Amino acid sequence: AQPQYVLHMAGKNAVGPSWSDPGDTLANNVMGTVNLLEAVRRIDRGSLNCRVLVVGSMLRFPLPAGGEAPEPPHPYSLSKTLQVLTARSWSALYGMDIVVAEPS
Repeated sequence: AQPQYVLHMAGKNAVGPSWSDPGDTLANNVMGTVNLLEAVRRIDRGSLNCRVLVVGSMLRFPLPAGGEAPEPPHPYSLSKTLQVLTARSWSALYGMDIVVAEPS
């Protein structure tokens, strides 16, 4: 496959279950994103210019200025915040064309 576009909407999308199984929520939302971005990076290698749209959540929490530890309201929020940070990091580190959408 040589996609020009990838729409990433997979993952856990509920606050309630994140309380009872936070590890599963983090694994799905964060590592699922890492695995997808790595797959695209391996096939892309800069020749396809594949654009990736990562669908985040308006429930992510803002990162505080000054490097203080954030206080997420629930594990789902933590997972979506880390997902966005991962997407932005892969864009910066590897020059990937990644757009993050945060629907409400």
